[in-house]
Amino acid sequence: MDEIETYLEEHQQLKAMMAELDRLVAADSPPDSLSFLRFRHNFGLRLTEHLNHEDWLIYPRLRASHLPELRAVADRHAAGMDAISTAFSGHRAYWTSEKIAAEWHRYRRATTALLAALHHRIELEEAELYPLVARVTCH
Repeated sequence: MDEIETYLEEHQQLKAMMAELDRLVAADSPPDSLSFLRFRHNFGLRLTEHLNHEDWLIYPRLRASHLPELRAVADRHAAGMDAISTAFSGHRAYWTSEKIAAEWHRYRRATTALLAALHHRIELEEAELYPLVARVTCH
């Protein structure tokens, strides 16, 4: 499996987990606390692992390019990655199990908004970032 296929596979895994999270927050009441927090923790690990792969493997390669447009794309995507990472970390820290249970409807809205941002991020990476990585890898 080549590098881009690996990133796309990670996206598929994240999308599946995001769909499950979306399904869980669509309910009128919170799910079982322990299993939900375990799922959320595993999702966070998977997302962080993927973001680290990009941060450690993709951005340095694009930033090392002699082409200014590739460096600019790397900087823009890295900034977007930082924003998503910060938003997700803040979301996880703020929404304790007690707050989720007490404010389920607010948690649902906040999670839905975060998932929309993650979906948008994945679409941007697949449309813009990964083709550039393939271009740099081939040349």
